[in-house]
Amino acid sequence: MPEALDKRDAQAPAGMPALRRQVFSLAWPAVLEMLLHMSVWVVDTALVARLGSTPLAAVALGGQVFYMITFVFASVGVGATALVARYVGAGQDERARAASGQAVLLALALGAAGFVAVRAVLPLVLRLAGVTPEVFTASLLYGRTVSYGIPLMVFNLTASGVLRGHGNTRTPLYITATSNAVSVVAEYVLIFGWGPLPRLELYGAALAPVLGMLLGFVLSAWVLFRSGAPATVAFRDLARPDRGDLVRLLRLSLPAGLESLLMDGARTVNMVLIGVLGSSALAAYQIVATSESLSFMPGYGFAIAASIVTGQSLGARDPHRARQGALAAWQIGAGLMATLGLTFILFPRFYIGLFTAEPAVVSTGAVALRIAGFSQFFVGTTEVFTGALRGAGDTRSAMLITLVGTWAIRVPVTFLVVRRLGLGLSAAWAVMLADWALRAALAWMRFRSGKWQRIRL
Repeated sequence: MPEALDKRDAQAPAGMPALRRQVFSLAWPAVLEMLLHMSVWVVDTALVARLGSTPLAAVALGGQVFYMITFVFASVGVGATALVARYVGAGQDERARAASGQAVLLALALGAAGFVAVRAVLPLVLRLAGVTPEVFTASLLYGRTVSYGIPLMVFNLTASGVLRGHGNTRTPLYITATSNAVSVVAEYVLIFGWGPLPRLELYGAALAPVLGMLLGFVLSAWVLFRSGAPATVAFRDLARPDRGDLVRLLRLSLPAGLESLLMDGARTVNMVLIGVLGSSALAAYQIVATSESLSFMPGYGFAIAASIVTGQSLGARDPHRARQGALAAWQIGAGLMATLGLTFILFPRFYIGLFTAEPAVVSTGAVALRIAGFSQFFVGTTEVFTGALRGAGDTRSAMLITLVGTWAIRVPVTFLVVRRLGLGLSAAWAVMLADWALRAALAWMRFRSGKWQRIRL
C-alpha cells in the first residue's frame, strides 16, 4: 500500500519534512473517516432535534451507553494495530496475518458480549439519571434498537485496526464512506417517511445506523477474507486459536478497553449529573458535544498516524524515527485542532444554530461551546501522544492518564459544581477544560520520558 511504511523507509534516517509528508499521507484518510463517522452523528442530532427535546435527550442518553459499551469491546482493534504494526515493521508478514486472524476471532466473541451488556446496563443508567418517564421510555427504545449494531461495529472497528497495522488507512475510509452514505439516506427516510415507507421517528433514527453498520460488516469481511491482499485473514486462523497472539492482544487491548470505559463512563456519569438540569440542558449538551466533535477529527487522524509510524518504526528497531514521527503528527494535529477551537470561541452561536433554534438551548450551548474551544489544543496534544503510546504497546500509560483526568478531575468536580453549587452546564464544560489540560501535560511527560520505546510485545 502506498500509505504504509516501506521497510527501507523504516530503517533509513529521514528528516522532519519527509516524516511530515508520510504522517500526513497516513492521517488524511483517517481524518476523513472520522469526518464520515461524525457526519452520521451530526445528521442524527440535526434530524432528531426536529422531533423535539425529549427525542434528542433520548439519543444523547441511549447513544452514550451504546458507544460506551461498543468502544470497550472494540478495543481489540487498538491491540491489533499495535501488534500487527510491530510485526509488519519487523518484516514478519506471516505473523502479522496470523495476528490479524486472532483479532477477528476475539472481535466476534466480544461483539456478542457487547450486545448483551448494553441491554443490561441501559435501564440502570437511565434510572440513575433520574430522567422523566417520557425520556426514559424514549431512551430505552433508541438504545435497545441500536444495540443490534454492536456486534457489527466491533467487527468493523477491529477490521480497521488490522488494516491500519498494515499501514492501510484508505480502505477503512472507503468502507466508511459507503456504509455511512447508506446510513445518512436511511436516517432521513426512516425518521420522516418517504413514499410507501412509514414515518418511524425515533425508532427510524436508531434503525438507520444499524443498516449502515451491516453494510460495513459485509464490506470489511470481504476485504479481510479475500485472497492475495496484504491483510488477508485465513479462515483456518479462526478455527485454530493461537494462545501467544491472543495473550498479546488481550494484554494490549484490556488497558485500551479500560481506558475507553473510563472515558465514556465519565461522559455517561456527566450526563447523569447534568440530567437534573432538565431536557433543555441535555439537548444543549448533545449539541455542544456534536459540534465539538468536528474539531476532534484532526486529533483522531493524526493519533492513528502516530500509532502506525510508532509501531512499525519500533518493529524495525528505529526508535528515533518513532519519536520524530509522533512529534510530526502532534505539530500538525494539535495545530489544526487549535485553529478549529478558535472558531468555537468566536462563533459559538453559528454552530449551535445549525441544530436548533430553541432560545434556551442556543443560549446555554453557546457559552459551553466557547469554553470547549479553549480545550482543543489540549485535546489534540492528548490524542496524538496517547496514540503514539498505544502504537508502541504502552496502552497501560494511556489508560492511567485517562483515569487521572476523568475520575480524579472531571467526575468529582462536575458533581461538585452541578449538584452541590448549581452552576449549570457551562461550569461542567470548564471542568472538562481542566481535565484535558491535565491529561495533555501527563501525555507529554510520558512521551518525553522515552520509556515507551523499550516496551516489548
